Amino acid sequence: MNKYYFLERDYTEGDIIIPFEYHQSLEVVLDGKESKLKTIPYIGDNDSDYITSGMHVFSKRFMEFILSMNIENVVFIPIVIAQKDKNEKTFYLLKLNTSEDCIDYEKSDVVIIQDLIRKINKLKLKDDFDKLLFQIKGLKLRIAVNEAMKIAIEQHKFKGIKFLEIS
Repeated sequence: MNKYYFLERDYTEGDIIIPFEYHQSLEVVLDGKESKLKTIPYIGDNDSDYITSGMHVFSKRFMEFILSMNIENVVFIPIVIAQKDKNEKTFYLLKLNTSEDCIDYEKSDVVIIQDLIRKINKLKLKDDFDKLLFQIKGLKLRIAVNEAMKIAIEQHKFKGIKFLEIS
């Protein structure tokens, strides 16, 4: 039986983050449109490989790792972040072009409204499902990984990433 995990942001005080107020600009870019904001403001001083919660903005190092895994349907969109009186930095917004219909609904307890999962009491994925990195159909803005990908990410010691096991 495969184990799966949600990829989550692990914040340590002082880490670089994009404040929530700017996530709308990231959503515009994710939808393939041009944001009015050419440079996204950030706060914090300490480098991290994952700098948002909800949106998925990663370092070049993490992007290169994911690309080296040859995962289908993964696209990275460069974004420029800046802080007053500091150098600009380029990070990468992860976009998955497809979502996976992988929930075992007989063994799960989820609330779905208008094709979106609104509440998860229990989530079980299909036994025959096995992908390294994916988005679950109906669950926007969450990325999941399998056990092998979790271990590979941990071995690379990326900063700012933690995992939440999918029950």
